[in-house]
Amino acid sequence: MNGLSLEQYLERLASGDPEPGGGAAVAVTGAQAAALLAMVVRVTGDADKVTPREERERTLATLDRTRVRLLDLAAEDGRAFGKVMDAYKLPQGTPEDKQSRRSALQEALKSAALVPLEVLQQVNVLFDVATSVIANAKPTVVSDAAIAVHLMGAAIRAGRYNVLVNVKLIKDEEFVHAAKIRLAEATGEIKRQKKELLRKARKVMGK
Repeated sequence: MNGLSLEQYLERLASGDPEPGGGAAVAVTGAQAAALLAMVVRVTGDADKVTPREERERTLATLDRTRVRLLDLAAEDGRAFGKVMDAYKLPQGTPEDKQSRRSALQEALKSAALVPLEVLQQVNVLFDVATSVIANAKPTVVSDAAIAVHLMGAAIRAGRYNVLVNVKLIKDEEFVHAAKIRLAEATGEIKRQKKELLRKARKVMGK
């Protein structure tokens, strides 16, 4: 993922290769949301008379760090999926082969579930900072922040599928239970948060 142009990434996504796939697309969607929120803060600049400059710098550092991490996770998602595919291809000729394949597949599926869980957690970071970004944004760029919120909501809703498709094949009940708790924590309040953020954006826009 890193180093690819937008056109190259989309060509890869549209190809018949198994990765990048939906998991990478979700992470990139989150990264775009982070970039838009950072743009809003930078364009608003000193027109924000409420937020101290030091706090704005901390917000920008959080947004930039989250954007970079989400792009890294887009690449990690492809590698995790590749390990799942490799495990499926392992030999099954003997009982030992079958056991080895089962073990390798289970470990690969766990890794493949953990990556989208972190994607969801990173997008939650964006929800945490979006309130202040929108409240203090220039009216001319608050629509960009609202678009970021829609992207964040889409990333959360779509990312949930990436977790569940792997978790349903994992036999480790303790791992599955913990993953579902993390999933619930990452998605449970998003609908309410998104609605509230968009309400604030419309207020700033005067709509």
